[in-house]
This record gives sequence, C-alpha cells and structure tokens, in this order.
Amino acid sequence: MTILLYGNDHRNKLPGPAPLGILPYYQVNTGPSLAPLLAPYFNLPDQASLEAGRQVVVPLLVDPAFQRFHPALDGVPHYVQNTSVPGVLGGRPLGVTAVSAGQNNTEPMTLSQLDALGGAARIWAITNADQGLTSPQVVSSTWFRSLPPEPLYGETRLRLFFDGHVESVSANAP
Repeated sequence: MTILLYGNDHRNKLPGPAPLGILPYYQVNTGPSLAPLLAPYFNLPDQASLEAGRQVVVPLLVDPAFQRFHPALDGVPHYVQNTSVPGVLGGRPLGVTAVSAGQNNTEPMTLSQLDALGGAARIWAITNADQGLTSPQVVSSTWFRSLPPEPLYGETRLRLFFDGHVESVSANAP
C-alpha cells in the first residue's frame, strides 16, 4: 500500500528508478533506492539528513526470515524487483537505475500503466532473492554470489505486490 501512496503523491509515478537489487535500508550515501523513497511514509528521516554511517531500516522491506539467516544487514541485496512486466523497458516496473557512465535512468511505471496491466493486486513489485533465481540480470549482477544459495522458504519465495499483499509462490514461478 505504501508504494501506491507514493504514486498518489508523485504524479502517479511508482517509486524509482530503483536498482535491480533492493535493500531494506538506506544511508546518507546510498544511491537511488526504494528504501529512502518510502521512508517518509514511516516517519523515518530524510536520507540527506543522516549522519555518516547511520543505517535506517524501512519496515515494509524487512523479511523476518532473511534476518534469521543473515542477522547483519551487510549491504547484500536480498530482494529483486520484478523483471517480467510486459511492455516495460527491462520488464522493471520500478524503472532502471543507470549502472555506469553514459547510461540513462529509465522512469518507473505510472499507476495508470499498472491499472492497464491488471492492477496493483496482480503485479508483483519485489521478491526474495537467492542464487536459485535464473534471470540473466540477476545472475550477472555483482552481488549474485552473496545471496543465499537457495530460497529461504524452501520451495517458495515471497512476492510483495503493489497493493501491499504478499504471496508465497513456487521457487520455479516465472
């Protein structure tokens, strides 16, 4: 629901552009990310106002199972954004952040585009990340080898949908 609130407050644009790997926290020097964009909806401090080294965790982005297996939030992305939305560049509804010089950010989808594709309850935003993911974008990332070797929930992963609900899906689901 917080993601939709963001869209309502930002001319119908979903939060982003966001990187492929999603962290549950932010720091003063964190680049473009979902966490600092959602922070105001949890009355968390503005990213620019943080003192160096302070991490602020966004509750919506915390998976208790990840914390159980990886208690130190060590900078390893443990969610990835959806890369399979048809008609969206890179399939990524939260947009694409430029990863090197000469590249441009891609804007996130709008709420209208989300509605046209079936609505917030039908399109997932982020999912748990592990080395069982086969998306070429994930497998070729610099952080892939730092992910848990298999899904934290055995044969399933959790997906957060844009309307705020979470579903357990088969680890083999596209």
